[in-house]
Amino acid sequence: IEIIEKYGATIVFTAPTAYRAMIAALDEGANLSSLRIAVSAGETLPAPVFEAWVQRTGRPIVDGIGATEMLHIFISNRLDDLAPGRTGRPVAGYE
Repeated sequence: IEIIEKYGATIVFTAPTAYRAMIAALDEGANLSSLRIAVSAGETLPAPVFEAWVQRTGRPIVDGIGATEMLHIFISNRLDDLAPGRTGRPVAGYE
């Protein structure tokens, strides 16, 4: 949170646990207004966290599932097709 505020980060990649912490920090006055998009991975993004984030920030969270062995996210939401509690579709190049 301090790094986002200090450097004006515009994109954040982290897990749902951190989004819960950032939502709580917003309630305490944190300024995350520089963020234009958030990407979640590492565990399933619960619908209530997605909804609370969008409500508080007005910004989307793109949820994805990946694996170190695959080198990247291989199933993901798209900015034009987001929904709470849904991870998305296979990324191009994956079946």
